[in-house]
Amino acid sequence: AGATTTADEPTARRRWRPCVHSNDDSRTSSTAPCSTTSWQRRRRAREGNEVATLTPARPAHNPNTGSSDKPLRGPSHPSLERPCHACLDTEGSQKRMPDIWHDVAVATLDTNLRVLRPSRKAPLPGDVFAVQVPDSSYRFGRVIRDDATWTLAEGAGPAVLVYIYTVRANELAVPSREELRPGGLLLPPMMTNRLPWTRGYFATVDHLPLDEADVLAPHCFFSASRGIHFDADGHMLQSPSQPVGDFGLHSFRTIDDAISDALSIPRANT
Repeated sequence: AGATTTADEPTARRRWRPCVHSNDDSRTSSTAPCSTTSWQRRRRAREGNEVATLTPARPAHNPNTGSSDKPLRGPSHPSLERPCHACLDTEGSQKRMPDIWHDVAVATLDTNLRVLRPSRKAPLPGDVFAVQVPDSSYRFGRVIRDDATWTLAEGAGPAVLVYIYTVRANELAVPSREELRPGGLLLPPMMTNRLPWTRGYFATVDHLPLDEADVLAPHCFFSASRGIHFDADGHMLQSPSQPVGDFGLHSFRTIDDAISDALSIPRANT
């Protein structure tokens, strides 16, 4: 008797066959998911990147890489190397940086400042914060304004204006008010964003309402690109007044370098 089938039996699946190789001379080469050319390119890129992951299935080098004996080139990716010291944003360029690449870049950077307590709470004027340096001691700073103008570029958000003081402590004990006066500044006033807090380099330890004796009047910032001094509202000053800060947005890395220089600590690895 011949073979019979029933409705309950599964339908036989078609046997997979590889696609025909793409013609490299064609003006319209195949790049669909089944394309052999696309699959080979992905395989070569994957093999080129697996040099750093020493798995038993692959050697720790790429054999037969050509007459130049150079490793295969992997797909392009954003550089995670520490850039030059000129990280100060003076023209609003940071607001155009895609957040995802910014997060990837800063996640692997070396700093002298230690991570204390990441927080997404917005810093407020009067907040006292601490930073920890390599000898495990603490320095302290204070939020002066959260609406400072750091660029003349349109559409740029406000900056957080901070002071960082010379007062030192071996534990997180809040300094006295007298130690948090402009006469005890370690650095000129700086304008930054919220990343020092969200990354944990600035840890808020107290809140002390500001009074007139706590604040410089006026604040003075110098724009190197324009050769002009501005106040914290972006107004041009006729003459500078000490101390003079930078008219631009500091990242936590430029703050890290500035604190390191002021304390004669070698900068973090570049």
